[in-house]
Amino acid sequence: MIHRFQWSIGTGEHILVWNHPWLSNAARIVPSTHHHLEWPQVIVSNLLVTSQKQWNMELVNAFFDNATARNIFNTPLLPSVTHDVSAWKFEKDGAYSVKSAYKDILNHDVVVVQHRVPGNWNCIWSLKLPPNVKNFLWRAYRNCLPTRIRLQAKGVQCTDGCAVCDKFGEDNTHLFFMCNKNMLCWQHIGLWCPLMTAFDTNASFPTNVFAILQPLDQQQKQVFSVTLWSIW
Repeated sequence: MIHRFQWSIGTGEHILVWNHPWLSNAARIVPSTHHHLEWPQVIVSNLLVTSQKQWNMELVNAFFDNATARNIFNTPLLPSVTHDVSAWKFEKDGAYSVKSAYKDILNHDVVVVQHRVPGNWNCIWSLKLPPNVKNFLWRAYRNCLPTRIRLQAKGVQCTDGCAVCDKFGEDNTHLFFMCNKNMLCWQHIGLWCPLMTAFDTNASFPTNVFAILQPLDQQQKQVFSVTLWSIW
C-alpha cells in the first residue's frame, strides 16, 4: 500500500499507533491480536516520556518487537513541531496539490500503469495546436480511434478493408502511413522522407509517431500533427 500522507509528530495526542503512517519509513504498525486487545486505542503520546518529547524506550522495547522498536526510535521528534500535522508526502511544504496527486496516480495506479503509452508526451502537449487536435492525437496514440480493425475487435460487424483504398486492413498504421492515397499527403507537404527515415514496420503506431516527431522542428511537428488530424 502506498501512503500518501505522513504524520509529523507534535504532541502525539491525535495520532493512533495502529495502522497510521507516522513512522519515518512510512511503514504502519499492524497490531498482533495480543497487543491490540491489550491496548486497542493506543496513541503516539502514550509512547512518550511524560511531559517530555522523547521516546519511552523501556515501554517501547517491552511492548513491540525489535524491528518495530527500531523503526519507532528512528522516527524523529522535532522540537519545532508542536502540533500533530498530517503532511502530503509529494510536496516539500506538505500541502496537498492536484498536480502532485495526478503524478502519483500516473506512477502508481495499477490500471493506469498497465495502459500507459510510453513516449515523449510533453512534445505533444507543448505544441501550439487547437485542443481538438491534441485530443485527437491522444486518442490516436492510445488506439481509441474507431478504425475498422478496431471496430471489429469491439464486436462491430463490418469489413476490415481500408475506407480510402479498400486494399488492406484499416488500422492506425495503414490508414495514416501506408495507404497509397494518404502517402500523397505526406509527399505533398514535404514530410515523406523524414517520416520514412524514422518509420519501423515492426513498431507500434505510437512508437513510430514519437520517433517521427523527434527530429522535426517545431513547425514541422505542428504540420505533421494537423495532417494526421486532417487525414482522419
